[in-house]
Amino acid sequence: MVKKMLPILLLLILTSGCLGLGKPEVLSYKSEWGEITESYSEIITKMDVKNPNPFSIPLKAIDLTLYINNIELGKGRSIGDATLKPNAITTITISTKIDNSKIPEWWVSHIKNGEVSELLLKGNLIFNLIITEFKFPFEERDEIRTDILRGFKVDEKMNFGPLAANVKINPRWGEVKSDYTQIMLDTVIDSDVSFRLKGIKYEVLMNGIKIGEGYYDKDVEIGRNTKFTLELRLDNDKLDDWWVSHLKNGERSEVEIIVTGVFDLAGKTFEVDLIREKTSFRTEILT
Repeated sequence: MVKKMLPILLLLILTSGCLGLGKPEVLSYKSEWGEITESYSEIITKMDVKNPNPFSIPLKAIDLTLYINNIELGKGRSIGDATLKPNAITTITISTKIDNSKIPEWWVSHIKNGEVSELLLKGNLIFNLIITEFKFPFEERDEIRTDILRGFKVDEKMNFGPLAANVKINPRWGEVKSDYTQIMLDTVIDSDVSFRLKGIKYEVLMNGIKIGEGYYDKDVEIGRNTKFTLELRLDNDKLDDWWVSHLKNGERSEVEIIVTGVFDLAGKTFEVDLIREKTSFRTEILT
């Protein structure tokens, strides 16, 4: 009879606070990166939960989901014993695995949103009261901001064979599709003597991973204040590899862009690096 009455007594205590006893309370939680593999990235969350009651309360399940820009990246589960000890603070460990194949989808949303992402970690602690369940909701919000193209602006005098000309380049994002991302380089070259741009070679690397490369013809007559736009194309399928390197490097990435113009002057062909720069950016997904 006592055993049959215990679940009902627990339910009354947790839902009404009678007998001076109370509901479990999440006091704090902290997350850090766990195992990072090619297929998934693990977040380990440790939650300190206070049980003010003189009896143990078993935790049936953890319902936890990670979203970035409303894209579901992974779900969590508890690790080890998750029973709340009586009159004590119990640390519950949760593992959330991010599906790395969803990183290109997040990247598209991030760039389209002006390099801003909203992170939401949302879930419930589900306590087992045998005849019913008691859910304790929790959530954490944060913001991810980057400025990846910072540092690739050019304003300098360059040598083009025997000539010198002023070059200005302003980078910006172009089309952002599911399979590729454009970097547009709005370029101005000011030269007293005419010569010709014939083609462009480029490479874009993030943490040494080549996510963009190519060559294309670009026929432009260069003279006084000649304006034109160059296009670099990034392969979004390479972004999950970059993501792994980014996390393993402490959420830091080094970006390198090399853009080489192929020019013609008086029948002679020569190459000039319009951009050969490195910069870096950080994220603080887990702070």
